[in-house]
Amino acid sequence: MASFAFLAAPFALMAWPRPTVEGTHAKLEYAEGSRDLLVIFSSRSTQKFQYVGTFADAKINKLFLVDRTGLSWYQEGVPGFADDLVGIAQRIRELKRVNRFKTVTCFGASMGGYAAIVVGALAKVDRVVSVSPQVVFHRGWDLTPPQGTPLAEISASKLVREAKKTRFEILTSSEILDVYHASLLSELPNVKVAVAQSGHNVLKDWKVNGILGASVTSIVIAGEPVSNYSDVRIKTAAIKDRLKECLAAYYKRDFATSADVGRQILKFCPDWFDANAMVGVSYFNLKRFSLAIPYLSRAHTIYSLNRSIYP
Repeated sequence: MASFAFLAAPFALMAWPRPTVEGTHAKLEYAEGSRDLLVIFSSRSTQKFQYVGTFADAKINKLFLVDRTGLSWYQEGVPGFADDLVGIAQRIRELKRVNRFKTVTCFGASMGGYAAIVVGALAKVDRVVSVSPQVVFHRGWDLTPPQGTPLAEISASKLVREAKKTRFEILTSSEILDVYHASLLSELPNVKVAVAQSGHNVLKDWKVNGILGASVTSIVIAGEPVSNYSDVRIKTAAIKDRLKECLAAYYKRDFATSADVGRQILKFCPDWFDANAMVGVSYFNLKRFSLAIPYLSRAHTIYSLNRSIYP
């Protein structure tokens, strides 16, 4: 009589061919016993895998991805992995299916945060954690792909809205540009936004303060809410349109308009360091120093550690 004892082996422990992803821009590390996948997108101006040490002790499968040029916001894909954002999402879905992963989480900051949101929405992953991400591109503004980079016709907000079962958690810095980007998604039901009193590179500040590893793993691995790391209250719904107007004027060097709109924003968020600083810097550029000083002094009182944008 034939023996079928092998059927008693736990299904999850049976061996099957697992795809290998190994290269300079894409690397998949398997963790024995884990059925979860963490996808980590590197940030701007880097050609190396990021957060390897941060997640070194996490017993979870990890896929590290690096942008082709470090400046294309993953529009040109990941060498040896996929040619564009849609292709990256397709590969992630394929890896989930072939490896029988139960959950997929996307994580990244700044440019990597943009990729985490767009790819996470396209792939309809379970969760996205994004730090100070870009959501839309305006030529001539900061944190935008170089002029020669072809931009895909992708609406991040539309994709996020359609990925109804995906949880998007955004921890943004308090810089006006970052808050503007976060505000574009903040009203969607599957999005949670928190604002940290910090410059754009929140994670660098955490590293300097010695809390990067513990904080990131608590949020990304343990699922701690990003709201626990919020120390600024900003009424994004009330000021969303004014944020765009203020920034557009500032980047056009129309400092009179950026100062005027910035003062309107302060009516809703009087204790916002960056809004006070924006008005002060705008007046400073207009050489209206008597008007600039009160706003810059107010900003310094609110957050004396951030002096990087003072004239």
